[in-house]
Amino acid sequence: MRLKSPDYVRNQIALSGYSQNLFARHIGITSGYLSLILNQEVDPSPTIAKKISDGIGENIKDIFLL
Repeated sequence: MRLKSPDYVRNQIALSGYSQNLFARHIGITSGYLSLILNQEVDPSPTIAKKISDGIGENIKDIFLL
Protein backbone atom coordinates (compact mmCIF):
# COMPACT_ATOMS: atom_id res chain seq x y z
CA MET A 1 0.00 0.00 0.00
CA ARG A 2 1.56 3.27 -1.11
CA LEU A 3 0.79 6.69 0.34
CA LYS A 4 -1.03 9.01 -2.04
CA SER A 5 0.53 12.11 -0.50
CA PRO A 6 3.25 11.75 2.13
CA ASP A 7 3.22 15.53 2.72
CA TYR A 8 -0.50 15.40 3.54
CA VAL A 9 0.11 12.65 6.10
CA ARG A 10 3.01 14.60 7.62
CA ASN A 11 0.73 17.64 7.97
CA GLN A 12 -2.06 15.58 9.51
CA ILE A 13 0.36 14.09 12.04
CA ALA A 14 1.46 17.61 13.01
CA LEU A 15 -2.15 18.87 13.17
CA SER A 16 -2.95 15.96 15.48
CA GLY A 17 -0.41 17.41 17.90
CA TYR A 18 2.26 14.75 17.43
CA SER A 19 5.84 14.84 16.33
CA GLN A 20 6.69 12.01 13.95
CA ASN A 21 8.52 10.24 16.78
CA LEU A 22 5.57 10.46 19.18
CA PHE A 23 3.09 9.47 16.47
CA ALA A 24 5.14 6.40 15.63
CA ARG A 25 5.16 5.37 19.29
CA HIS A 26 1.43 6.10 19.54
CA ILE A 27 0.61 3.69 16.71
CA GLY A 28 3.16 1.08 17.79
CA ILE A 29 5.91 1.32 15.19
CA THR A 30 9.43 2.72 15.25
CA SER A 31 10.11 6.26 14.15
CA GLY A 32 12.60 4.90 11.62
CA TYR A 33 9.94 2.71 10.02
CA LEU A 34 7.50 5.63 9.87
CA SER A 35 10.19 7.73 8.22
CA LEU A 36 10.75 5.03 5.59
CA ILE A 37 7.00 4.96 4.88
CA LEU A 38 6.72 8.74 4.66
CA ASN A 39 9.74 8.89 2.34
CA GLN A 40 8.14 6.13 0.25
CA GLU A 41 11.16 3.88 0.62
CA VAL A 42 8.95 1.03 1.87
CA ASP A 43 5.25 0.30 1.62
CA PRO A 44 3.50 -0.54 4.88
CA SER A 45 1.50 -3.70 5.45
CA PRO A 46 -2.29 -3.28 5.47
CA THR A 47 -2.21 -3.50 9.28
CA ILE A 48 0.29 -0.65 9.62
CA ALA A 49 -1.51 1.39 6.95
CA LYS A 50 -4.70 1.05 9.03
CA LYS A 51 -2.87 2.16 12.18
CA ILE A 52 -1.55 5.23 10.37
CA SER A 53 -4.94 6.16 8.94
CA ASP A 54 -6.71 5.62 12.27
CA GLY A 55 -4.00 7.60 14.04
CA ILE A 56 -4.67 10.69 11.92
CA GLY A 57 -8.43 10.15 11.76
CA GLU A 58 -8.61 9.44 8.05
CA ASN A 59 -10.15 6.63 6.03
CA ILE A 60 -7.47 4.26 4.77
CA LYS A 61 -8.68 4.54 1.18
CA ASP A 62 -8.28 8.32 1.28
CA ILE A 63 -4.57 8.30 2.05
CA PHE A 64 -3.34 5.02 0.55
CA LEU A 65 -3.49 3.59 -2.93
CA LEU A 66 -5.25 0.27 -2.52
